[in-house]
Amino acid sequence: MRSPKRSVLAIEFDFNFSLVAIESKLEAHSISIFLNRLLGTDLHLASPLESGNGKSQEVSYFIAYISIAGDEPPVHLISNRSLSVVKAKKAHTNKSASLFEEDNENLRRMLLPELENIDYLLIIKSDDHQKLAQSWYNEIKNANFAAQVRIVDPSTLPSKENIIL
Repeated sequence: MRSPKRSVLAIEFDFNFSLVAIESKLEAHSISIFLNRLLGTDLHLASPLESGNGKSQEVSYFIAYISIAGDEPPVHLISNRSLSVVKAKKAHTNKSASLFEEDNENLRRMLLPELENIDYLLIIKSDDHQKLAQSWYNEIKNANFAAQVRIVDPSTLPSKENIIL
């Protein structure tokens, strides 16, 4: 008996955009206002970005802003922390049980877990996205609303598929 012939689908993603990672304790709407003033963008609230976990039926939603104005390049501002709260089981330990310890812990899912200190992701799609990202990075790092700013190569991230828009 012959085994059935299997085909493998290979997908290669194009990461032709720049990613500026921003750490800030401000709310998303405040960040979008500051970025609009500082960079001349026109970020508007968009539908939340959905991300599902293939192993479970959980879906997380991430705040998203988009700027598409005329000839300007598309710019996305996405929260790295989900809106929805995910229940996660605590790892079992050998400690004795406590009356005050809960079985579950409330966690927010991260869009890019490897950037756990980052609150917002600024995605720039244009022909000269690297030059624009460097210019915007310089502007944002001198602003007082950002605790940390860095340019990240999206192709090096383990969870890079989460930010393909």
